[in-house]
Amino acid sequence: MKTTEINKIIDIKLIDENTQNPRTEIGDVSDLEASIKAHGLIQPITVRPVGKRYQVVAGSRRFAALKKLGFTKIACTMREMDDKEAFEIATTENITRKDMDPADECMAVARMLDDGNDIHTVASHFGRHPRWVIGRAKMARLGGEALEKLKDGTITLGHAEALTMADDKDIERFLGMAEYRSPEELKNIILNERKNLANAKFDTHKICKNCPKQSVKQQDIFGDISESYCLDGECFARNVAKQVEQIRKQFQANGFKECPESEKTSFDYGWGWVDVELEESLDEDRKFKVKWLRANGFKAYYKINENDATYKFKWNLDEYKHDEDSGSEQDERESRIKDKAEDLADEEEKGIIKDRIRNLLLAANDDFCAMILDILEERIEIETTGEDGEKETEDDTYLNHVGEGENGLTPKQTVVEKLVSHYCINYYKNYARNFFGLGDESEYQKRVEANMKKAEKLVDAEDKESEE
Repeated sequence: MKTTEINKIIDIKLIDENTQNPRTEIGDVSDLEASIKAHGLIQPITVRPVGKRYQVVAGSRRFAALKKLGFTKIACTMREMDDKEAFEIATTENITRKDMDPADECMAVARMLDDGNDIHTVASHFGRHPRWVIGRAKMARLGGEALEKLKDGTITLGHAEALTMADDKDIERFLGMAEYRSPEELKNIILNERKNLANAKFDTHKICKNCPKQSVKQQDIFGDISESYCLDGECFARNVAKQVEQIRKQFQANGFKECPESEKTSFDYGWGWVDVELEESLDEDRKFKVKWLRANGFKAYYKINENDATYKFKWNLDEYKHDEDSGSEQDERESRIKDKAEDLADEEEKGIIKDRIRNLLLAANDDFCAMILDILEERIEIETTGEDGEKETEDDTYLNHVGEGENGLTPKQTVVEKLVSHYCINYYKNYARNFFGLGDESEYQKRVEANMKKAEKLVDAEDKESEE
């Protein structure tokens, strides 16, 4: 049955603004003031009785303009209605008169859904696609702080859409990033923390097939994401942990040993470990050691990355043992000579790298070099005097001490030393050889051979000194 509408003139003092208006800000009404001055009130405002007074349902902006113009009485359409109907009418009125603020849209959508309306009904009120309604409802769940930032322009609608992809517990953290990044950058950061199910090491087809907490199940919101991301980081972590344990049990059942905790850093970067997959690229000495380990029943160690269940196998070269019975003093002497020749070849490479770095920094001044040191997070120790008169040392940036030097080194000299030290450690040698034009491993072996005679003389000198 249709509700009866009554047109009547009402004293403006008896009319109250709608405290539940979905549009939280009326905005500038000067255009309406000018129109009413010129043509009068063309369309009455809609009100409903509340006790002995009336409340605006539709026409809040016209009501504000009339008050500013000093009207004492207003032409109104009065209609009986409950809160739910009043809110729906006010929402429809707002979106047909003037675009609502996105934050107000989000809250209006959320309230209409909470009132029991389905997505398609809400969509029809706004004249939008159901996908739009789902997106606005998702944004409403971001919370008051995010919606306030959306309203005042601190973040854009694009930022809010990206934030809907984050876990609830992470929204505050990502909201802090949003002010300094584009919506696309924020989205990429969030998705990079998401777990791409295509790369997961556990059986996603079995475990995640019908799970609603993955992006492919929410295409209305995540329709532009080509791959499926897990939207429940804790669930993903639990599945990874289960996979890690399965892998560990499988390795142990086959007699493999897990890398000890104390060796995990050297496992990743140390010279004493050899990646099983890179055996073909090894020098002859390490190839021999790996062959010996395999022939004598040694198995490679494994290390599992507990964040993603990936793993690596490596040989521990420290387990290689010389056959003492087959060895001789001559063998030991030749080994010492070769080691010495390698040390000399390493020093040659270090000298070449130092010269190349100096050439690269030829035109650089100390200010530029201090900036490089700051980027590399290299710090300088400064001695200060505390309030109690005691001497203290504290870390400081080179940028504050250009020209003062460290242990007699200028920033340029310090940069050279730091970079040489960096590129001459074993882990980076192949990169350095390629970049600085030092040739490959075979070129290095030539340098070793070229230093054999010099190394022999040094070994002889050491033996002579020890005899004396």
